[in-house]
Amino acid sequence: MSLIPITYALSFIAAVLLLWRFGGARWYWHIAAVLVALGIGLMPQIEGMQGTAYDIVVGCAFIFLFIWGAGIIVNPVGRNAAR
Repeated sequence: MSLIPITYALSFIAAVLLLWRFGGARWYWHIAAVLVALGIGLMPQIEGMQGTAYDIVVGCAFIFLFIWGAGIIVNPVGRNAAR
């Protein structure tokens, strides 16, 4: 089994756990995280940086930032949410 899907899953779980444990930040930090994630995801691959390590770093950064940024939508699910 490849290492890439495992690291992507760990990045997803880390973002969800941070949202659950600490709740969301201000809305503009979440929007900035989504924009940075889209910038990372849409940038062309850097010359000479092909390989598994590059895929893992860029993929994990994209997944973490995008999931954490999208967490503003499900913020009331967080642990510290006002009920």
